[in-house]
Amino acid sequence: MDPSIITEVGELLNAEIPPSRNRDFQRFQSTRGRQVLRLYRLYHKLALSLKDAEKRPEVKVRLAACEDDFLVEVKDPLQESVRSCRIPWELSGFFKDHLQKLGIKLKR
Repeated sequence: MDPSIITEVGELLNAEIPPSRNRDFQRFQSTRGRQVLRLYRLYHKLALSLKDAEKRPEVKVRLAACEDDFLVEVKDPLQESVRSCRIPWELSGFFKDHLQKLGIKLKR
């Protein structure tokens, strides 16, 4: 994956105002822009799941570190769902706080 895409996704995750496909139409109109928006939405939903897991002890979070990325898996028995996602190490800073609140240390 193009490193500049990961950089742009990281900027969107840390932005104070979340992106909007309508408001930022020109930015997300191209194939690359749609990929950035799709990845942003994926990682943003995962962050929301991790935030929800902080308040609900029945939600299980598993972390597996790999060479190029790390895998986060969130199992919610109430919703009978599993959300798993491979995250590039470049975005680890965004997820580090969420994982630390759950008592999970992120090590490369």
